[in-house]
Amino acid sequence: MTGLILSIVGLVAGIAGNFIALWGFIAYLIGLVASIVGLVLSVKAGKVNKTGVTTAGLVIGIIGLVLSAIFFLSCGLCEICVVLGAAAV
Repeated sequence: MTGLILSIVGLVAGIAGNFIALWGFIAYLIGLVASIVGLVLSVKAGKVNKTGVTTAGLVIGIIGLVLSAIFFLSCGLCEICVVLGAAAV
């Protein structure tokens, strides 16, 4: 794939990771994966040619990764504890 296509796909995956991370329990993990995919594709695209789209994909991917991780650690683990606690009763 060319660098521009990788840049665009990385940007779209990063944006999708940001939006998906806001939806709920399983979505945190899907948002995390989408953000990681966006980061990897943006880094690969940056090796071929460095454009503004590549940089935007990298930044959005990092933001999505951080948001997904924060939401998963704060909300996701709480939900897991509630489910496990209810199952033990």
